[in-house]
Amino acid sequence: MTYRVKLENFEGPLDLLLFFIHRDRLNIYDIPISDITNEFLEYVNLMKQLSIQIAGEFIVMASMLMRIKAKMLLPKSHSEENEEIEDPRDELVKRLLEYKQFKLASNSISEVYEEHSRKYPKGSIIPIDNQKEDTLQFTKNVTLFDLLGIFKEMLDRLPETTPYELNKEEIHIDDQIVFIKEIVSTKKNINFREMMKSFKTKLKVIVTFMAILEMIRLNELVVTQKAVFGEILLSEALLFSTPEPLTQAKLNQIIPDEDIDLREQINELNLEYEKLGKALYIEEIGGGYQILTKQEYHFYIQRLYNKSKKFHLSRPALEALSIIAYRQPISKVEVENIRGVNCDSVVKSLMERELITIKGREEGLGRALLYGTTHNFLEAFGLNRISDLPKLKELSELIQPEQFGTETKNEIK
Repeated sequence: MTYRVKLENFEGPLDLLLFFIHRDRLNIYDIPISDITNEFLEYVNLMKQLSIQIAGEFIVMASMLMRIKAKMLLPKSHSEENEEIEDPRDELVKRLLEYKQFKLASNSISEVYEEHSRKYPKGSIIPIDNQKEDTLQFTKNVTLFDLLGIFKEMLDRLPETTPYELNKEEIHIDDQIVFIKEIVSTKKNINFREMMKSFKTKLKVIVTFMAILEMIRLNELVVTQKAVFGEILLSEALLFSTPEPLTQAKLNQIIPDEDIDLREQINELNLEYEKLGKALYIEEIGGGYQILTKQEYHFYIQRLYNKSKKFHLSRPALEALSIIAYRQPISKVEVENIRGVNCDSVVKSLMERELITIKGREEGLGRALLYGTTHNFLEAFGLNRISDLPKLKELSELIQPEQFGTETKNEIK
């Protein structure tokens, strides 16, 4: 029976080279290729002595290092002395920096995931048989008290004016009746709150309210309430009930006759939660909104479930996932070129977890499969869109020359 031993610290040859560079604080732009090649070969020989199966990537890297070492030993001709010759190490340096960049990216993604995994959503799927909808459950005649309640709410939302301002505004009930009739002629239904939002002064709200009452008295207007509760409470109830993020499109399907701005409702709910010191808040995830517990309650909720909701992602999986997330659509071969190791099992694992999916094929010879992240990836990491990931450019700036050595002649770009 043969055993395959995988050393966690050095999953691939680039990992091993970065270890040497960090350990000895070498200048990555001026790698002592002879020393590092000898040490790399010693490590490969040690793996052979321990009967550890050596991946082909280590053999390829060993040959690459020896080729660079040979080029560095070749004497320069007189014609080349005054010319700027490409350093044989440049390709290796570029690969090391790119790999280091995505190692940092995988760390950042891991932190994002760890933070989101401490928040727990509310919602469960309840199967309900197909039933004929009774629309009378959702509508009722509006009383004067309902109108007065909405009227007070709109007045309270108006911006405050200083007592020193003198605003002369002539508004007549007849004009507002004409205004309301024009709106009704273009729309089957109008939302009282939405109409009042466009008014900036209390006088205009009051006169319009009086115009509505006059039209009701003359039987020119019928006022109904779509639900026996307010729009915000309705949005909160839907958010509480859904196991998945609630989108604006989904809300429009549920309440097709109402023009409800879900983002505005969420902002008001979050302000209310904050004011009351609630243990919940609403977060924008995957293009929708979801009620979550605050992460400070993670320890106790985890004990309630007797397990964590998060799944484990190995370092190789995180590295491959970060490359796919930032470079999508991307082929497996390109991911392997960046990591320097075979990624068959890692890509398969990410596919099984539905964190990545096939987005298409490359043009040209071979037509390799192209991979990208999924909507499930956004939800699992608590992201609204892929652009919410930590910026790769900012991560690149973290790779300072001092990490590799004290003497550098170039700047990282």
